[in-house]
Amino acid sequence: SRARQTACLGLLLLGGLVKHNLLAVPLGITVWIFACRRSELRYWMLAAAAFVVVAIGGLYGIFGPELFRAVLGYQRNYEPHHFALALVRWLIPVAPLLIGGVAAAMVKPTDERTRLLLIVGALAGIIGIAGSAGVGVNYNAIFDLVFALSIANAIALSTIIRTTAATQGETALSLRWIAPLWLLAVCLTPFLALPERVYDLRQSVRSRADRQLAVREDFALIASRAGPLLCEDPALCYWTDRDYEVDFFNAGQKLVRGTLDAEVLRARIEARDFAVVQLVHRSMETALGAEIDAALRERYEWVRTSPVNGHFFVPRSGEPER
Repeated sequence: SRARQTACLGLLLLGGLVKHNLLAVPLGITVWIFACRRSELRYWMLAAAAFVVVAIGGLYGIFGPELFRAVLGYQRNYEPHHFALALVRWLIPVAPLLIGGVAAAMVKPTDERTRLLLIVGALAGIIGIAGSAGVGVNYNAIFDLVFALSIANAIALSTIIRTTAATQGETALSLRWIAPLWLLAVCLTPFLALPERVYDLRQSVRSRADRQLAVREDFALIASRAGPLLCEDPALCYWTDRDYEVDFFNAGQKLVRGTLDAEVLRARIEARDFAVVQLVHRSMETALGAEIDAALRERYEWVRTSPVNGHFFVPRSGEPER
């Protein structure tokens, strides 16, 4: 019904406002409507356009044009070898799901809902893998693919189980092993990962008190020094109620492309403008590049390593803070 289509569009819009590259589901639904229910396409497109216009107007009214420059003008660097790594790291573990997706298409080729899942999965795979060459892109790029294929596997598996139950004789005996073997294949990856995850959880619970103490000591160090905080982990700035000065990853991407002047940040570092610097690596290797890293090494010295928040640096002793 149109009421459900409108509700669906509202949910898709909310998802897009949370994560702006969630494209596979809205695109997949649009392709599916065009292929299977073309009479509903006109309303779907008009309603979608209305939702987008309202959202853009609301965002502009709240945040102004800077939001659109930040999102639409964002420039991510791409490296081809990331694409090859993504194929190995992401697609091999979900290979059983891919096989199950093909099986779903074979056992229910005329089912509209199965077609929708497979269209979404195909688009999610294309979008996720195409974007995997981007620096900083992680496996959440294929979440839509995993979701769609997981449901498709359940459809295929339930269909095969029902078919087996209705089959008699030797054929039934040969088919009854398909379901458990299929489940085992699909669950193999999480089963293999489970021991390591259980061990990590156990260690995390056992070290909880020590980690809480470490965080309190981290906060005490930051509180003891007045001035801006340069933190590679944004959460640290948030929890210590300090302004978030530099986004290391995004600033590094802009420095590579030359759209950000490195002199502005380097001048602040050389003036020891930051009272405390928190970094992931004690070697001071950051996403900001060698030039900024060298300035940090020259002007700051290590004072603390935290098991929770990494490494802390302060202006070198004997040299005045700004």
